Amino acid sequence: MSKNKSAFSLIELSIVILVIALLISGFVGAAKLIENSKIQRLVKEITNVSTAYQSFNIIYSEPPGDFSNADTFFDSLYSSSTYISSGDGDGFIETGEDTQSVRHLQAANLITAINSANTHIMFDSFDGAGLFLYSFGDTGYGYALDSNLLQIGDNSNINNPFLIPYQADQVDEKIDDGQAQTGRMAYQTAGSVTDATCANGTDYNLSSTTVGCNIIWGVD
Repeated sequence: MSKNKSAFSLIELSIVILVIALLISGFVGAAKLIENSKIQRLVKEITNVSTAYQSFNIIYSEPPGDFSNADTFFDSLYSSSTYISSGDGDGFIETGEDTQSVRHLQAANLITAINSANTHIMFDSFDGAGLFLYSFGDTGYGYALDSNLLQIGDNSNINNPFLIPYQADQVDEKIDDGQAQTGRMAYQTAGSVTDATCANGTDYNLSSTTVGCNIIWGVD
């Protein structure tokens, strides 16, 4: 009788262990699904803003922010005559035109989700992430092509990171070459982002579990 009781206890213990293993596996699987969903959402958001930029460029023949007739086209839409200002029309989104680029896209009904200061496009995929546009030639640092760029970072300081390197690598693999410092997508060494926080040579620093990457994306 004691032998049967002991054997039954071992079976019970095995079932408990199996159930725990299945629960852990389920939690891990769910976490991966949530992570993949956030990455896919971020890719879609980048693509949507890039498309909005291209559409504006086609419609108005100049980039948002740099549009030299913006006040003529858009001022009547807003109560403040200083909300919209024109760029210089040289093809580059420079200092001062970067925040205007968001307002130009908004005025053209190409984007909707902007922050309360009307300077950044807000992203839903990662809490606190925001985006603005500028010209690579206007900043002089980073690894992207010589182009007008989307920059995505922490909304409180767009230069700061919002992704761990593994997440940045996943995005890069989906929309570019999977390399941290080449192609249309890279990171920018600004704010608290350094080569060490985001990369390991030309690759992303996949051993790091600390938020250390922003994103820049060439749109021209």
